[in-house]
Parts: sequence; structure tokens; C-alpha cells
Amino acid sequence: MSAMVVQEAVALPPYVRVHISERGRTYFRFEASTKMRSNKFPISSLPLGTDLAAAIDKYNREVLPHLDDWRQNRLIAPIQDGPLYATLSWASETYKKTIRYQHLAEITKKTNDRAIVRTCRHVIQSGIFAGQRFGDVPLSELTPALADQFYEEYLVTKTDKDGKTSYKERSPLARNDIRILRTMLNAINRKHGRLFHNENPFKGIFMPHKAKGPAAVNLLQLATFVRTADMMGLSSISAIVLYAWEMQARVSHFPFEAKVEHYRPEGHGDEILVRAEKVGDERYFRLFDDDYEPLYPALIQRLDALKRNRTSGPLFVCEQSASGHPEAWKCDDLRKAIAGICKAAGLPNLTLTQFRTGGLTEAGAAGLTTTQIMSQSMHKNEQTVQIYIEKNQEVTLQGQTLRLKWRRNKARRGIDIVT
Repeated sequence: MSAMVVQEAVALPPYVRVHISERGRTYFRFEASTKMRSNKFPISSLPLGTDLAAAIDKYNREVLPHLDDWRQNRLIAPIQDGPLYATLSWASETYKKTIRYQHLAEITKKTNDRAIVRTCRHVIQSGIFAGQRFGDVPLSELTPALADQFYEEYLVTKTDKDGKTSYKERSPLARNDIRILRTMLNAINRKHGRLFHNENPFKGIFMPHKAKGPAAVNLLQLATFVRTADMMGLSSISAIVLYAWEMQARVSHFPFEAKVEHYRPEGHGDEILVRAEKVGDERYFRLFDDDYEPLYPALIQRLDALKRNRTSGPLFVCEQSASGHPEAWKCDDLRKAIAGICKAAGLPNLTLTQFRTGGLTEAGAAGLTTTQIMSQSMHKNEQTVQIYIEKNQEVTLQGQTLRLKWRRNKARRGIDIVT
């Protein structure tokens, strides 16, 4: 049926247009006039589907109330310049005005912003929205099926000449971006309501790809790295990796912003202040036990040498800074220096995150409870801690040792045990 035949057979509502796809499929769409757009009508365009009755019903529910109010010059929807109202891109801007977003740490806000921009820029490959940016999809049309399709496409990086798709090692990125989108829509829906017909389309999305991140640093690698850094005259980097390992501190903050006054300051002579910028927390940790034995001997030795008699300035002073003008490490310089130490030590290229994960892994292998680990690392929930604690050989070895001890106790009570 052509567009002309449809229009002659049925009187379409105002501003509803009939379109014929390249494959001959008929679909309906609301398209605001130029005058309406210039007067900031809240809906610029809206897909209405392929069924005429369903299209008219959707028009009556979603467009007609706005049209009636617009004609009376009292719009009920908030009007904004920028993205189309009630699209994913609009949602990303609206999310920044919610309480949930405003209470995030600054570094988390930046992470979320980058993730949302990445997803909004994705161009849909198939379906009725093929060729459109994901950010231009109306939330009312964002179904669970489209969310599943988006996730699968988001993983694909290329198609070879035989038509087979390959997946880039970006599964953690994709999974994290989906979680951010889900959180964003939950926050917006609480503020505006009825943005999508049912529940959040990203709720329950199946994400089977679980690419494993870089392995945690082990004790042997830590010792090799620290000794090599010391021999190269980079004791500040030795202190940085020991700090990441022992204090299990987030690496986005302390190497560049830790101050001398954070370490053994007046009033806290035997303590160190650890800040967790991401979760907006900070805490003093003791450096010695009740018998005044050092809890972190290697770290304390190096921090004392870095601080000396200084009362201000950066704690982790870059050895490349000018004499008499101590400066903190810059991110790129620190990354290159760590890579150089790894190469000299015959180690794989390690990151500060891997050293922090190594400290968390050691805590798990040593039998610390989740509460004890969270107290040191300042994580907010147990599920997040489990992401960092690897199920490695040390944990397995300790578990089996406990089982053998239990068997020996059984054997002493006369129970026949197979050994």
C-alpha cells in the first residue's frame, strides 16, 4: 500500500506522515512543523510504528496532550535547547541534575560522563533505527530487545572478509557502560516518571562476556620491582607501589595529590591519612601496633626518607624535579617510569592498579574477612570487593590446608581417613 493510498483511505491525525522504506515497508511517524520546532515544541519527531491503529493510539497518548497544550501556549513538558526531549542524549543531560549524580565523587562523574557519551555516539547497525545514533533513540522506543541488540553491537569491533564477527577485549568496558546507563535511567525515571512503558530496558540484560583483567601482582614481583626501583634511584616509585599494595589505595589520587602533612602529621604522629576520592572517604590508619612494632616496615622506611624534615609539599616527590623545588609525579611520567623499571627487572608491564589488586588478593589469601578488607580498602559494598579478590593458587592452597587439618583431627578420634 503506497503512502498516497493510505492517506486517501484514512484521515491521518495532524502532523502524522506515512513513509515507505527501501524494502517497501510502510511506517508512520509524527513530524512537528517548522513553526512548532521554532517555538520549541517538546517532541520534534516520534516513530509511531507500522500498524495504523497502534500508531493512532500512540499519537493520542503521547503527542495529542502536548499538542493541545501547545495550542493554548502552556506547555506541560520542560523545554530545553540541545538534545530532543525524552531521548537518551536528553537523559544524559537531565541525569546531571539529579541528586544521585550530584552526590557522586568528581572522578566518578567524569567516568560516567565518558561512558554515556561513548554509548550515545554508537550508530545502530540494524532494525528500524539503523543508521541512527543510540543517543537519538526515544526512551519510549528503547525496549529490552533494543538494549540487548545494542550490547551485542557495542562489543563488535570488526567483521572479517568471510563475514565473521570478532570481539575486542572490551567486555569490562561494555559491562560497566551498561551499568551506568541502567543507573542513569533509574535516576531520571524517579524524577520524571513514565519515560518508558514498562521497567528499565537495561534491567536484567544478559552480558555473558567476562574478559579477565590484568593479573594481580604477586609478592615475588613486588619484591623484584621494589629492589630494581631502589637500585635505579627511584625510591619514590618504590614507596608508591608499596603504598598501593599495603594501603590498598585507589591509584587515581594518591601518587599525585598526597601531601607531606598527610603522613605522621602533628596530632597524628604515628598515623597516615588515606583518601579515597572515588567514594568520598578519608581515614587515618595506624602505622604501629600496640607494642610499637611497625605494621608496614618497608613503606614506613621509604616514606620517612621522602618526608625528611619537610612540612609541606608533595609526599611522593618526583626524582626528576629540580633541586630545592620538590614536585609530584605527573601521570604520564609516572607511567613511563614504571614501564622502564618493569623492563629493567624483567617483569611484564605492570600498572599501579595491579599492585593494589595484589594487596587485596594477599588480604584474601591470608584469610581476612570481607569486613576487614573493606575497612582497609574503604570499599562501600561486599560485591565490589569480590571483583578484586582473585580465586588464586594461594587461596586454594590455604583452603586445602585447612581441610587436611580437619581430617587429621577426625583421624585422631578414630575415624578412618583415606590419605
